Amino acid sequence: MQTVSTAKFNFDFLKYRHLWFALSLGYIACGLAAYFFRGGINYHVEFTGGAEVRLSFEKSYDISRVREKLAIAGFKDAPIQTIGATGREFIIRLHTADNTVESLLNNAFASEGDNAMRIDGVTLVGAEVGSETTWNAFKAVFISLLILLLYIAVRFELKYGLGAVVA
Repeated sequence: MQTVSTAKFNFDFLKYRHLWFALSLGYIACGLAAYFFRGGINYHVEFTGGAEVRLSFEKSYDISRVREKLAIAGFKDAPIQTIGATGREFIIRLHTADNTVESLLNNAFASEGDNAMRIDGVTLVGAEVGSETTWNAFKAVFISLLILLLYIAVRFELKYGLGAVVA
């Protein structure tokens, strides 16, 4: 026969609250310091404007050589992403929305001989579209927080909703 224990378990959750508040504030301070030391948010091409270029090669191509060729074309710090495991396809994000991107890349990769480079696609995003996308993202976050506040205020209490939105 099973017996059910009726012993009361009492745990003092608030005993160490100051320690946990201090630890939480420390984490927030570290996050803010990292944010400011790294120069803020690193927005993607869709938010800042620029070009996203998809390159492919006939044979496998080393990403360090792609970086060298991009530096020659004037795109020194462009992020490069390898697609697939073959090492033949790359996505390059350039912070310029100039129509001459294709010709600059063709000139930079022209001396590759038997490993021909092909530009599979160029997506240009203007700065105006990027700022509109950024504004729409902020509006979406604000509206979702407002809906969360309203739901918790109706379901529980307004002060719990405010706490959830602040958190």
